[in-house]
Amino acid sequence: MYKIEPLIYIGQNILEQCLPYVQGRQVCVVTQKEIPDLMLQKLKNLFSSKTLNIVYIPEGETAKSWATVEYLMDQFVAAKFNRECTVVALGGGVVGDVAGFAASIYLRGVNFIQMPTTLLAQVDASVGGKTAINHAQGKNLIGTFYQATSVIIDIDSLQTLAQRDYIAGLAEVVKIACVRDADFFAWLEQHVETILVRESGTVMQMIHQAVKLKAQIVKADEKEQGERMLLNFGHTVAHAIETASAYDCLHGEAVAMGMVQALALSQEHGLSVQAVQRIIALLQGFGLPTQLPENGWQKHMAHDKKHRDSGLNRVLLAGLGQGMIHLEALASEE
Repeated sequence: MYKIEPLIYIGQNILEQCLPYVQGRQVCVVTQKEIPDLMLQKLKNLFSSKTLNIVYIPEGETAKSWATVEYLMDQFVAAKFNRECTVVALGGGVVGDVAGFAASIYLRGVNFIQMPTTLLAQVDASVGGKTAINHAQGKNLIGTFYQATSVIIDIDSLQTLAQRDYIAGLAEVVKIACVRDADFFAWLEQHVETILVRESGTVMQMIHQAVKLKAQIVKADEKEQGERMLLNFGHTVAHAIETASAYDCLHGEAVAMGMVQALALSQEHGLSVQAVQRIIALLQGFGLPTQLPENGWQKHMAHDKKHRDSGLNRVLLAGLGQGMIHLEALASEE
C-alpha cells in the first residue's frame, strides 16, 4: 500500500483505511446502481456500528445537476444529518463531484470522504478538492473547492471497470506526465501492454506516481491561481467537446483529443516535432482518440471557466514534462 501524506491511500482491499476519518455516528454513502455489490457490502460491514444511509444517484454526466443536489439535500434533511455526519462518495468522477458539492454546502460543510472506483476518478477527479455540477452552457460551471478528509483508492474496483472507461482514465495519466514529469512519460511508454491488461503492480505504481504529481501541484496552488492551471492541459477543448456531444464522449476521450489540439499551438511556441509524435503515439497506443470531432464544439469554448477579462488561459507544453500557461487573447466582437 502507498500513502501520500496526509490523506491519500492507494492499495488493494484497503477500504477500512477510511475508519479513522469517519466523524460522528451518521454516515451517508452516495453511489450509483452500477457499483459492485461486493464493495457496498464491505462498506456495510465497516459501518455496522454507524447509522448508515445509502443513497443512489443517476448514472452519467447528466447527473451533475441541481436536481441531483436537491435530491441529496432532501435525503440529508430527511435523515436528520447533523454537522458531525460523514458523506462518502463511492463511485466515479460524477459521484465524487456531486457528493462533494453537496457535502460542501449542507450545513455550510460536513465531513467528506472520497472512495473513487474508476481510473479517471482515482488519478484525477478525487484528488485536489474540486467539486462541481454542470450548466446547460458548459461543464463544471457551478462548484466549490472542498477538500476530502481522506481519499481511499482501492484498485480492486478496476477489475470490473469496462475497458472503454479504463482506457479513458489513462488520458489523465498521460496529461500529468506531459505537464510535469518526462521520466514518468517514458515509463508509461515502456509499460503500455501491462497497463492495458491491468497488471496490479504496474497499475498501482502508475496511480501512485500520477496522484503524487497532482498532489504536489495542488498543495502549492489549492485554489488554481497559478501552477494548478497546468492540470487543465487538454481540458479547454475537452469540456467543449463533451458539452457538444451531450456527454456521449467520455471525459478522458475528450481530454485526449484536447491535448492533441493543444500540441499544434505548443509547436508554435517551440515544442519539438519529436515530442508531439511521442505524445500522439502514446495516446494511440492506449487506444485513445486523437482526431477532433466535427460536432460544433467550438461554440462552447466561450463558456469555459478558464476565461479571464484579458483572455483565455491555455495550457501548452514547452517540452515533455514542461507545461506552461499561455494567455490567448479573445477575439474582438467588433
